[in-house]
Amino acid sequence: ADLRHADDIQGQRMWNRICADSINRPNMTLTINAIRSMYFMSGSADNPSFCPTLQLLHLKKMEQTHGAEHSWKVVISDGQYYIAGMLAIQLHPKVHSGEIAQFAIIAVHEFEVNTMSSGGKIIIFLGADKVINHGSRLGGALWNCV
Repeated sequence: ADLRHADDIQGQRMWNRICADSINRPNMTLTINAIRSMYFMSGSADNPSFCPTLQLLHLKKMEQTHGAEHSWKVVISDGQYYIAGMLAIQLHPKVHSGEIAQFAIIAVHEFEVNTMSSGGKIIIFLGADKVINHGSRLGGALWNCV
C-alpha cells in the first residue's frame, strides 16, 4: 500500500500498525539518519509512514513569562545526529508522568520542522510514545543537524 497519502484510510491504518509495532518492540534500535531526514522535511505530513525511533538526550523545562504555560526544550538523537526541539503542549502530561524522560527511546508519529530567523531549524514534536526508557545514551550523536 502507498503510505504517502494521509487521506488514504487503509494506508493510515497500516501506518498506525507500523507505529504500534515500533512501540511494542522493546529491543528496537534507533532509526538511523532519521534526524537528517527530518531536517529536510517540513513535518510528518511530508511522509506519513515515517515513524522514527529516537532517543531523548536532554529535557529542560523552560519557564515562560507573563503567565504563559511553561514549555519543554529537548535534544533528540538517532544515534548519529542530534537536533534541538520543543515538545508540544499535548506531550506535557507524558513528561509529568515520567513516560517521556531523559534517555527515553520514543516513536515519533507527528512533528513539524520550524526554521528560525537565524536559519537554524528546530523540530516541534506533536505526537510521540515511549518505546522504552533506556537509562543511558545510545550511539555517538556527534553531529548537530543545525
